[in-house]
Amino acid sequence: FLAMPPKAKGSTAKPGGKAAAAPKAATRPAGKAKSKPAPPPWTPPVVALGGIADVLPLVRDRDPSIDSLWVMVEEEKPVLQPRDCEYICECLQGNPHVTLLNLSGSNVGDAGAQALAGLLRSGEAPPLERLVLNGCHIGDKGIAELLPALQRCSGLLVLEVGNNDFSGAACANLVDCVKACKTLRSVMLFGCDLPREVDESLGKLLAMR
Repeated sequence: FLAMPPKAKGSTAKPGGKAAAAPKAATRPAGKAKSKPAPPPWTPPVVALGGIADVLPLVRDRDPSIDSLWVMVEEEKPVLQPRDCEYICECLQGNPHVTLLNLSGSNVGDAGAQALAGLLRSGEAPPLERLVLNGCHIGDKGIAELLPALQRCSGLLVLEVGNNDFSGAACANLVDCVKACKTLRSVMLFGCDLPREVDESLGKLLAMR
């Protein structure tokens, strides 16, 4: 598992885990102010926390230092199985800190997708802003459970479910689901042959947000 600790408010984070006070704005004589392009925001380093046995108890205990959770897939190690996804959902119940969940490359399958849908419907899901499930072997049954549950995600901004096993026809109600999830700004479905009318309607809907 990987996790990214949240950056402290009111400070400018620097590599190495230290924080420095935000510099005060410089005062310039009138008429001599110069505009400079803002530097790109510094992204905190990704911290490897270990395996499920090490990380998920922290998530279950609602450790505030963990707000992003995703799987690092390595070729020489087996990926997560549906039963692991069910355990992840159990640990995420009631967690108020995790905003990113990325299980890409894992064998989530229909059973794992149904477990995620149950978590979202329960009202005890974390405040997810990004849900990434690319290449997770989710079929028609799993996506049919997952999409309607998205309307319970009041802060979801990005959904990625590309390169899965579901058919385009299984996403016939995708537009209605996105309409219900009013915060959603981006839906990534690469590798999925959506019906033309669904694809066009989805594009128009997201373009207006």
